[in-house]
Amino acid sequence: MALLELVNVSKNFGGLQAVLSLDLAVNPGQVHGLIGPNGSGKTTTLNMISGLYQPSQGTILWRGEKINGLSPAQLVRKGIARTFQNLRLFRHLDVLANVKVARFSRTRAGLLDISFGLPRARAEEKETQERAEEILAFVGLLERARARPGDLPYGQQRLLEIARALASEPSLLLLDEPAAGLIPREKEYLMELIRRLRDQWGLTVLLVEHDMRVVMNVCQRVTVLNFGQKLAEGSPEEIMNHPEVVRAYLGVAKDVWNVKAKGLGRAL
Repeated sequence: MALLELVNVSKNFGGLQAVLSLDLAVNPGQVHGLIGPNGSGKTTTLNMISGLYQPSQGTILWRGEKINGLSPAQLVRKGIARTFQNLRLFRHLDVLANVKVARFSRTRAGLLDISFGLPRARAEEKETQERAEEILAFVGLLERARARPGDLPYGQQRLLEIARALASEPSLLLLDEPAAGLIPREKEYLMELIRRLRDQWGLTVLLVEHDMRVVMNVCQRVTVLNFGQKLAEGSPEEIMNHPEVVRAYLGVAKDVWNVKAKGLGRAL
C-alpha cells in the first residue's frame, strides 16, 4: 500500500485550474520527486497534502485513510510534516527553541501538569530538550543551538527549517524547494542529508525542487507536472530521457538536460 495517495485530485481558484485530475502514489521509504515548470501545480499539491488547501475534487489517502478536510495540525499528528519555499522560522526564538516548539506536537502534558511542574511535564520537557539536540546534531547545527535564526547563514537557516519539521517525528517529509538559494557545497550537504533521512531514519520524502541535479541524485521516482496535470512519471533515468519532459519542462536540447542532471544515479 502507498503511504500517501492522491486519487483524481483537482484544485480550482475561481476560474483558474491549478491542479487537474492528479493521481499520485508515494511509496514508503522512498524519495519521490515532484517537478515541473513554474505554475505547474507543485506547491499547490503540497498545500493540499499538508492541509493548507482543500481539494476541489478527489481524495487524498494517508495509509489508506481519507484525510480530506483535516487541518495542518491534525496532519502533523498523523505524521506529515513540511518545509516551505520561503523560510518561516521564529526569529525571536533561538535555534534550539525553534526545534523544541515543533516537538510539543508529540507531548501529552496538560495545562495543570505544566503549571504545577508535575512529573509528566518535567519528563516531557527533558525528552523534548534531548530530542531537539539530537536533531540539531543530525543536521549539523548543534553548535549554533543558542544563536538566533537571523544570525545563521542562509544555508543553515534552510537546515533549521528541516530540523524543525523533523521534530514532529514525521513519517512523510514534504520539502518545498529546499535547495533554493544554496551554493554548490550546501547543495551537496543537502543531498547527503536527504539520503541519510531515507536510509538511517526510514523517512519517506516528497521533494519539490527545480535543481535537476538534486532531484536526479536523491529520488527513486519522479513525477512531472505541466499546467496542473501529470505529464510523466518514472525513474530518474526514464524522466531524463522522456521527450515530452525535455520539451515541456526544460525547453532545451537533451545534451543541456544531461549536463544539468550530471551525476545521475550516484547513491540512489
